[in-house]
Amino acid sequence: MSWAIQKATELGVSAITPLVSDRVMVRPKASRFTVLQERWQRIAVDAAQQSERWDIPEIHPPSSFSIFMETTGNEGVGCILVERQGTKRLRSLPINEHFTGKIIVTVGPEGGWTNEERRQAIQYDFSEVTIGATIFRAETAPLVALTLIQNQLGEFG
Repeated sequence: MSWAIQKATELGVSAITPLVSDRVMVRPKASRFTVLQERWQRIAVDAAQQSERWDIPEIHPPSSFSIFMETTGNEGVGCILVERQGTKRLRSLPINEHFTGKIIVTVGPEGGWTNEERRQAIQYDFSEVTIGATIFRAETAPLVALTLIQNQLGEFG
């Protein structure tokens, strides 16, 4: 998680919320949330400084998938990354170099999303998208997705 936060910060995210989904392998104890959040926020600050970003992403406390959807769903263009099963590619999101809204990318745990989680995401207007035929590790998938999104927004290339 630390590595993913560091790299996502370098790639320009504005906020990160660790999700505790049904298949997540590591479930931190609630008593550790504050310590983890503070550590992750320091990592984001360091990464922002290294990449000369003046806007530091906010690291939210871990959230259950359901609560995240209830509080964040419908706030922008949302997508849930799925393995090979998506009928749409990430590049099908309605964004381009003129887009100025919020983009929410949810990345599943090792083992992927449950059918219920996918159903709930769709209920909140999240698009099921795939980033290709390759199956990426949970810490690699967000970086690939962010790079593709940045390219689509005209930030790279």
